[in-house]
Amino acid sequence: MNVPAVAAQRVLWALAVGAFLGLCYDFLRPLRRRRHAPADTLFLLVALYAWIWYSFKICGGDIRLGGTIALGLGMLLWLGTGSLAVRKLFYWFWLAIFRIWAAFSYPFAKIFKKLWAFKKKVFAYGKKRGYNSISTKIPKRHPEEST
Repeated sequence: MNVPAVAAQRVLWALAVGAFLGLCYDFLRPLRRRRHAPADTLFLLVALYAWIWYSFKICGGDIRLGGTIALGLGMLLWLGTGSLAVRKLFYWFWLAIFRIWAAFSYPFAKIFKKLWAFKKKVFAYGKKRGYNSISTKIPKRHPEEST
């Protein structure tokens, strides 16, 4: 049986961890437009880790449905209050990261594009000549060889 002070402390911790999950969701929100699978996977891993940390570190292994609900309420509280203030900041952060990535990967993209065009020309030439085709025909036996 939980003492009411301990239960209240656990609920406040759950609300705080839920607010942190909401912050993580807002941080990964700009990624969801283009790369939703990695962003969702990363968020689910963070949420699982947060739930396990809350359940075993804060609650000492006393897993209750109320704590899990309080995690969700903390996330909803964050998304309803503080989310709008930091969304643009995270958007500009990810935009800067993608632009830096594009600037550094541009020369490599040009090289790979030229290599891809070269590969297509080489294999198209080989296909015309019949070099890279697999023959599935079974050679016919001559009548004198069959005994």
